[in-house]
Amino acid sequence: MNNRPISVTLFAWFVLILAGINIFRLLIALVNWDFLLQYFVVTPLYLAITGFIWSIAFLVIFYGNWIGVKWVPRLTKLVLIAYLGYYWLDRMFFGNEIYRTGNLLFMILTSVFIVIWVFWMFSRQNVRKYYRVEEII
Repeated sequence: MNNRPISVTLFAWFVLILAGINIFRLLIALVNWDFLLQYFVVTPLYLAITGFIWSIAFLVIFYGNWIGVKWVPRLTKLVLIAYLGYYWLDRMFFGNEIYRTGNLLFMILTSVFIVIWVFWMFSRQNVRKYYRVEEII
């Protein structure tokens, strides 16, 4: 019998999608290396390294969430904060004007919503029970 809460299942699939996006980023950087060198501000090495790092991080979090290991809530929160920091730094320093300012309010609200939702999800009693964690992490 699977006692994984639905919120954990949905979150795990969301994390798997993020892993897939970053794997795609890595592969696109490798396949289109010469094109990216000619036409983009950032190097393909940056795209490949960040794609690799984030895909590994998200795959670890997906697997840990799926099987319910005790250390996953803390790691997930740390990676969430790191990824949002990376996202906003990348957006502000490496993006063009349209990327920096387009949908800015939407992305701010989305970032805030995701942080609140993840911290709330891991504070719920049934989720803490699934991870065998007594205190709110």
